[in-house]
Amino acid sequence: MGKAVQLVNNFYYVTLWLCQDCMLHHANGECSGCHDGHDETPLNKTDHTSLTMGIPRDGHECGRQDGEDVDECDCETNTFSTSQCDGCGSYLHGERHGFTEFVKA
Repeated sequence: MGKAVQLVNNFYYVTLWLCQDCMLHHANGECSGCHDGHDETPLNKTDHTSLTMGIPRDGHECGRQDGEDVDECDCETNTFSTSQCDGCGSYLHGERHGFTEFVKA
């Protein structure tokens, strides 16, 4: 999980790394293998209503400078991770996708 950064109006944002199951549940409300491969309930560790796909510009680790196009980089996806999913707590290995959670202070 990323560090909290203060925004305007007493909101903070945190970068979370979610597994593919959580990413699909967020995007579609379900995933194609919902009952076949989960070891945890998707998005059970976060308030999914305060999540958005992607990470803020200052969270990119691709080395791009301000003003450069970060939309073309791929640092919002870790293609293979052994880290725990921030959305459900699963330790299943695989992709992790960058999300931003907004939290009222």
